[in-house]
Amino acid sequence: MFDEKKAVSHLQDLIRCKTISYPDRSQIDYSEFTKLREQLAKNYPLLHHQAEVILIESNSLIFHLKGTDGSRLPLGLMGHMDVVPVSEKGWICDAFGAEIREGYVYGRGTLDMKGQVTAILEAVESCLNEQIKFQQDIYILLGHNEETGSSVADSGARKTMEYLKSQGVKFGLIIDEGGAFISGKAMGVDGNIALIGICEKGYMDVMLSVSQPGGHASMPPKKSALNLVCEAAIRIENRKFPSSFNPAAAAMFDALVPHMKQPLKHLFAHRNVSGPLLLKALTRTDECCTHPYDLCHDSSSRKQSIKCFTAESKCRDELTLGSRRQC
Repeated sequence: MFDEKKAVSHLQDLIRCKTISYPDRSQIDYSEFTKLREQLAKNYPLLHHQAEVILIESNSLIFHLKGTDGSRLPLGLMGHMDVVPVSEKGWICDAFGAEIREGYVYGRGTLDMKGQVTAILEAVESCLNEQIKFQQDIYILLGHNEETGSSVADSGARKTMEYLKSQGVKFGLIIDEGGAFISGKAMGVDGNIALIGICEKGYMDVMLSVSQPGGHASMPPKKSALNLVCEAAIRIENRKFPSSFNPAAAAMFDALVPHMKQPLKHLFAHRNVSGPLLLKALTRTDECCTHPYDLCHDSSSRKQSIKCFTAESKCRDELTLGSRRQC
């Protein structure tokens, strides 16, 4: 039997563990990860008793539960236990206090992603408590440094992948973080919408570098290296990939059409005709017009953009200036 109060209490236990990831590993307090693992063992005794527990890269976890039918491909339930660093500015309470206010748990990692980790563990523990037998094998895969990427040598996710590959494990289904609850008002739907992520955008880093001969500030070149880099960045920024209703986004909107109000119901139901108009509304960068609902209503108070479903995402996040040699 699922116990909601106990589940919330278990989430609070995880939030209070300061499992912060830093690119500089010397800043990480690994005792907090040990504390979290000890808390998991306390909160989920049946899982720890019945599953094979494997420690990867000293801090990542694999829980392997055997199923009754070895011919079925296993299910992978993924998550990560680390969180990004915290700036106290802007927080209305202790970021690791797990305080409950007006029905919400406040704390770093509630959404990304100790909430989902708790949901996975609560679900599996409840099944074990009710003596439910799984037909296929279940793997719960919990990383410890997801926030710093998988390209680093000590990546828990990479090491986990290598281990599973060495064991010949192939999954029939993997459930990972993704999606959210958003207000349905942006789409003309009453209530909230639960988004289920079934695909992921591609990813690429681009580094621009310009070198120039040294000189004197009294005789600068026509265009400085900084100027050239900025011009190139602007050209990249202005060159947009075409927006479209990809198959995943199209399936989502099709599922929402029966719940939409007019005129959006009609527009989305006939995307073969109204598609260009909808894409224009969806990809507008003006904060006050980022929703199809703006076609018919003033929605300046609805800031929750759904632009990402149909268009690219670009982020300019770093500019480094090298030394200048003077003559």
